[in-house]
Amino acid sequence: MPCPAGLLDIRHDAKARLTSQSRHIHPAGHSYNFVLVNRYSDGNHCIGEHRDDESELNPDVPIASLTLGASRDFYFKHADARSGRDRSIAKVQLVLDDGLLLLMEKPTNRHWYHALPRRKKCSGVRINLTFRKVIISSKKRDGAGEKIGAGVL
Repeated sequence: MPCPAGLLDIRHDAKARLTSQSRHIHPAGHSYNFVLVNRYSDGNHCIGEHRDDESELNPDVPIASLTLGASRDFYFKHADARSGRDRSIAKVQLVLDDGLLLLMEKPTNRHWYHALPRRKKCSGVRINLTFRKVIISSKKRDGAGEKIGAGVL
């Protein structure tokens, strides 16, 4: 499916930000071929603790998460603290403001869970664009016969 023109503009802007932000760590920059769009209509919409650790994601490319709209609280929780093995590891909390681009570098998703908690006082809409690099595979998945990540954003 072709990417809508407006999303291409956003991708171009995000790529420019990624290049400028990651120049010192990743001189070559990164390219992404998949975007996940989530719409949170207000503070009642949330997502629980999870890791973006799907097997089709390229583990060497950071996940880039762009926030548009309402600011929301966000946190990271270490897997050892979550399991009770080491409760001394503090939760890392931040606010995702409009226009903020968060990079989750390797090995973040192996050791840290992240979440967008419910915030009843938040009445605004937040849209999150999560840019990922998916490993292209022609293997059949769930018998559907579709290619994973076919096409470029």
